[in-house]
Amino acid sequence: MQTLTAISAYQTKQQNEIVLIDSGRLADWYGLNRDTPKVVCKTSINGSLTAGWNLYIQENNQYIWLLGAQATDQKIDALDVIPLLGHNLLLMPWQKLVFCCKGEYCGGVSYIDLMTMASA
Repeated sequence: MQTLTAISAYQTKQQNEIVLIDSGRLADWYGLNRDTPKVVCKTSINGSLTAGWNLYIQENNQYIWLLGAQATDQKIDALDVIPLLGHNLLLMPWQKLVFCCKGEYCGGVSYIDLMTMASA
């Protein structure tokens, strides 16, 4: 059985950028093992997504692009990037999952699998 917990995104100093998951902060907030990888099972991102967006993994101040979308006329109410990736996302303890929208605002919630972390 999967046990998921919701993690709210937080705004960075960069305009229109949010950190969906910061493994180090998660360990501190939830008392989790800092060395355990985090499994992201679901996201719910909303905001001005029609102007385009990008999803990155940040590692040692470098960004690894995962996926994104160009500007579109289609209205996007909420976005879950996990089905777009085609699998759950495993983040190592030193990585952050960063979402950047080109519109005016974006916010989000991610869901991580606590059972995976408890068994490690």
